[in-house]
Amino acid sequence: MEGADPLTLRMLEFIEHKGMSKSEFADAIGLNRSILSHVLSGRNKPSLAMVEKMAAAFEELDLYWLLLGKERALSSPPVLQTEEVEVVAPRTEELPPVKNSEAEPQTPVEPVETEILLVLNTDGTYHRYIPRKK
Repeated sequence: MEGADPLTLRMLEFIEHKGMSKSEFADAIGLNRSILSHVLSGRNKPSLAMVEKMAAAFEELDLYWLLLGKERALSSPPVLQTEEVEVVAPRTEELPPVKNSEAEPQTPVEPVETEILLVLNTDGTYHRYIPRKK
């Protein structure tokens, strides 16, 4: 594919590396086959949502390589251990008043539901944590 987008070429390389057909790959990442076909043919460019779906489906995919085409400077990827953690709701009780009379009055903060937590690593990778719904 001469003149193709470098990201698209690396996507094709990854699909070949996995030994998957383009249809199997689209199904694996939860993407409509025609959308993937348009991207791989050069009609459309890959979206961030597509890259996120690839990262979620294939943990071994090196996003640094996929996005930039560069190998990591590290001899081997860092070993990261992830564990499930229970999401604790923020405190909603009123805090005691500040004793300093010069302090500004504080406005209570409404609790907000966390949808996703992204941890960005210095090596260009990231981990996505999604809290369990109650």
